[in-house]
Amino acid sequence: MEHFAVLDGFLPEEVCQELEDGARHAKPEMVRGATGAAAKVQGGTDLAKVLNQPSRGDVVKFSDDGQMPGCQDFLRDLDALVDGLKSCEDTAPKLRCVDWANGAMFAIYPGGASRYIKHVDNTLRTDGRRLTAVLYLNRHWTEKDGGCLRIFEPTMQSCQVKRDVEPLWNRLVLFWSTQEVPHEVLASYKDRLAVSVWFICGEESLRSSEPFQRLFCPTKLRCLSGDRRQCLLRAARSEEERSSLAKLPLATSFGAELEELSRLFGWRSEEEVQREQDTAQDQAIRLAVQKALDGHRPEEAFGLKAHKVIEIPKNPLDFEIVDDEVLFGLVD
Repeated sequence: MEHFAVLDGFLPEEVCQELEDGARHAKPEMVRGATGAAAKVQGGTDLAKVLNQPSRGDVVKFSDDGQMPGCQDFLRDLDALVDGLKSCEDTAPKLRCVDWANGAMFAIYPGGASRYIKHVDNTLRTDGRRLTAVLYLNRHWTEKDGGCLRIFEPTMQSCQVKRDVEPLWNRLVLFWSTQEVPHEVLASYKDRLAVSVWFICGEESLRSSEPFQRLFCPTKLRCLSGDRRQCLLRAARSEEERSSLAKLPLATSFGAELEELSRLFGWRSEEEVQREQDTAQDQAIRLAVQKALDGHRPEEAFGLKAHKVIEIPKNPLDFEIVDDEVLFGLVD
């Protein structure tokens, strides 16, 4: 199974042009991208994750209200495509309860070999992201411009490349946000423009504190059907959960009730989930890397044994030189 799809000529030309113009106009307002879950970058809300400059070289702007030029038309057509995928036998199971999406994230890799190292969007399956959609806005892109989306075979340990996707004008790429599609953005040598949307699973989002709260906030997530309450109830796993969700006011900010919600929905931190999923080897590697970052020598951090030095004897052994032909019985 490919786990991704590429569609060329996705939007009418004029809509794609509006998106490109909007991205270029917004470039001075963009901030450096952050690793981890996407979050609002304007309006008083910080990015959800710490900045990690060496691993990610783009600058971004979120259009949560969909008011960036071309956004409304793009989101309408994209939502219709995903709605159709929910009726397809191969994709319907993974799109169950995927009733939410962010507005849109405009991103520019500003040349100079800017890139994004290999990663998975939703590594631990804790932030709700299930399907990633990326539309490229690069006219006259050539091979020497770089910036391909490199898709690897499943699992982060795999180095086998499945495909390099060029970021061509009006090309839409869809792929699962989870472990099936490790990917990276190769070095870009001129401005590389794209707009991304993540489609969110409500059932998964209910299992962690921050994703849970985003479901109740219309400025952070769009409800694809428009009926936010009904989608919340559909994502519940039990009658007790449904009863609780039915009573909570929409567009609320949570306070004292967070502790009870945590118990009911079984919220776990990313660290707890990471520990559960880690193998013994994963834990050893992570600990060793941390030791190296803390200043330990590599052989100390990774438990390497020093190579034994073999001394050359002071009096080398004498060897008798034997004629090859005599040795192999070729002559008497």
